[in-house]
Amino acid sequence: AERMESETGTQQTFADERLRLRRLHEAFKKVLDKTFEELPFETFLSHFGEEFAARHRDYLFDLYSQLISMTRSNAEEEFGVIVFQQDLDEKLSKLHRMMTEQPEGSHGVTIAKQSPADAMRSARMTLKEAEKKKLEAWLAQVDSENDALRPL
Repeated sequence: AERMESETGTQQTFADERLRLRRLHEAFKKVLDKTFEELPFETFLSHFGEEFAARHRDYLFDLYSQLISMTRSNAEEEFGVIVFQQDLDEKLSKLHRMMTEQPEGSHGVTIAKQSPADAMRSARMTLKEAEKKKLEAWLAQVDSENDALRPL
């Protein structure tokens, strides 16, 4: 029973992680739907002139349907290739895990104590101060050696 519960929990976690990928696919499908809504058959038909369009309406409708079908199919296939090549499934799963691991109330954003520019300035300042101390010690040593060489 414990193993079944563990497997169910693992399956639920996997399903939750894949939610973002499903939503990405749904958004892409909506983009395609909206795109093809913008090119209705009548608009397609208007590009062929009235006489030609009237005589070959059925043929042009078949051509239009094939064009839409092939374009949609090719776009979906290419989208699948991009998702695979860019490893979006894993990246979106990692994003989901990162967001679920954030403390409650943090809204998923870790706020740095310093801006990146201030952090870099601070790091450079630390290095410059260390360099300054080294140079001051070297100058003191050179001054001491110079003093030893001067006649009294």
